[in-house]
Amino acid sequence: MICITVRAKSLMNGECTKSKLWLVDLAGSERLAKTDARGERLNEAKNINRSLSALGDVISALATKSSHVPF
Repeated sequence: MICITVRAKSLMNGECTKSKLWLVDLAGSERLAKTDARGERLNEAKNINRSLSALGDVISALATKSSHVPF
């Protein structure tokens, strides 16, 4: 995980703001055909990819202010 912190101070009123952006490698997005995974590892990779896809759907719905968030 990487955290990027940005601090800013307004020249107008001296007000300070602080923002954080977290970057996370959500392993498992690799193409299964190229991994040569079998058995339990294959099932685990499929489940991880399904979870990442669901997370992407939630983030997309939140970003577009959708009336329905699929979680």
